[in-house]
Amino acid sequence: MDSYTFKPDLCFHARCWWQIDGARIAEGAWHAAVQHLAPLWVGFESGDGDDGWMRTEPEGALEPSPSPPFRGVGILCPVLWFGVYHVRDLYSYEIRPAYFESTVDLWPRLEYVMAKDFGFIGMSGSPQAAGTENAPLWGIDGLDPRHLKVGQRKSNLLLFDPAGAAVRRYKQFGRSYLATHQGRRGALSLEVVGRPVPPHPRPLE
Repeated sequence: MDSYTFKPDLCFHARCWWQIDGARIAEGAWHAAVQHLAPLWVGFESGDGDDGWMRTEPEGALEPSPSPPFRGVGILCPVLWFGVYHVRDLYSYEIRPAYFESTVDLWPRLEYVMAKDFGFIGMSGSPQAAGTENAPLWGIDGLDPRHLKVGQRKSNLLLFDPAGAAVRRYKQFGRSYLATHQGRRGALSLEVVGRPVPPHPRPLE
């Protein structure tokens, strides 16, 4: 079996949105398509009972907003780090909360990696530093990380879990999550806000 090779020079930070029900977004029609988007984000230390789960809300907005709002301070992460791995002609991604802007000084409080638990997708505490072996690797159909530029937006991407299952958007109790076991199919949009972004310079102790 071929092994994946980590490519630190291709890693990047991105803001992400879910294209609701798989609505297509034409190139150059970003702002006209806002009604079909929901920001993708994750929260920590909020005490709202959903810390760590990947959320996709509110609909028709570019900025994330938890519902109901955080009662405490909490940490809201609207930017994700994509660690790039290569094998043959394929690329896969290790996905983590990004140390970026409001979270840039929070190391190591965001040492999590995106994983799947009972069909739901969330951030799991990671005992290993980013860019090391055994990370869950996600597929993004339609994305070539070699040609990304800061400020570039890519839409109509398809996200797959490490086992190859398509990622869906699932609503439960008034909140929207990412899942694979149920929900509605959709697509992913992202905006590159940093590249290249190698793993955080301070390894886990």
